[in-house]
Amino acid sequence: MHKGKILIIESDNATQQWLSSLLEKVGYSVEIANSGEEGILSATRESFEVIIIDLKLSDSPGEEIYDSIRKNPMVDNVPFIIFSEKSDIVEMERLREKGFSDYIVKRSDVEFELLKSVATAISDPRPEVAEIKTGKMITFFSAKGGNGTSTLCLNIAHSLANKVSPKSVLVVDLVLPIGTLGMMNGMLNTKTVVEITSEEGPCNPEELQDCIDFDETWNFSFIRGSGSPRESQKLNPDKLNLLFANVLQMYDYILIDMGKNLSKISLPLLKRSDFVVAVFGADHVTADLTQKTISFLEDEGIQKKKLFPVLNRAVGREGMTKSEIEEKFDIVIKRAIPYAANKLNHSNNQQKPYANSFPEDIVNLVFEDIANLMIEHNTEMLN
Repeated sequence: MHKGKILIIESDNATQQWLSSLLEKVGYSVEIANSGEEGILSATRESFEVIIIDLKLSDSPGEEIYDSIRKNPMVDNVPFIIFSEKSDIVEMERLREKGFSDYIVKRSDVEFELLKSVATAISDPRPEVAEIKTGKMITFFSAKGGNGTSTLCLNIAHSLANKVSPKSVLVVDLVLPIGTLGMMNGMLNTKTVVEITSEEGPCNPEELQDCIDFDETWNFSFIRGSGSPRESQKLNPDKLNLLFANVLQMYDYILIDMGKNLSKISLPLLKRSDFVVAVFGADHVTADLTQKTISFLEDEGIQKKKLFPVLNRAVGREGMTKSEIEEKFDIVIKRAIPYAANKLNHSNNQQKPYANSFPEDIVNLVFEDIANLMIEHNTEMLN
């Protein structure tokens, strides 16, 4: 039985092999990082139940690596266990007070103590660490193109930004292989997400700020998507994770449009999202594909309470009703966008928010309702 995934940050090959064998025998999945730098990348890229770290690594002290990982809000206070040759009672207590779950000294008869420590770290409340600002991350995706996911993302972001001001909202276009949000909101003046995540791209919030656009009409900041399919192939997943680690500390709300992209790039971000807005179409094929995709996300460990299915009937009246979809696929549609004829396309072509083009339309009320639920954070989804 799979008990959870553990990251081992350890430079000694013999210790790596011994720890891996011990943990895998009792049902844990293990990933090895040979250095502190590899450990930082692994901790950002995937979710782990526990991180086991040596204090003496080949490139950096283990405590510095702990500090670096803790600055990343995407790690979500994963428990750390020190596994070190150094035996110093004063040092042990200092590091436990700092936030480490346990400190275990390397020796020949340590198997039981180590396994017990891992099990305790997983089951017990995680240690308190220094509080840092971290925004809420909200992803939008659809199982099939043509469902208006990008339009919903932009207009819900506009409603959200107006409601939470002066708090900040950032929209990121991660529709691959080519982004479209910039053409819909008119923000095309700064670097693409691929350029930002290139080897030469910015790595800190100060540099990032110059790469992010802002438009007073939309009232949110924006990172535009890949400019071409060829450019999208250069996207660096590790730098993408670093990008989100930074923007989560810079903005209060980060909305990501993923289109129908489900990959090694998108899944880690979906797993770490506070909300996952799944956009349904009303036709049988799209509804069936969406239901299967939601089941897949649940199998991947994305909690059902995070999922927020939305039926977008604005794109057409044909197809099943909300109640028919709920009955057939045994799923609760949280909200339905009413039919809007060609108005959404009209506002997209004008590069304006729907609320600015059609302020009296009922569709705006649904956008505002969804924005309110995002502000309340989980109030609706925990019901």
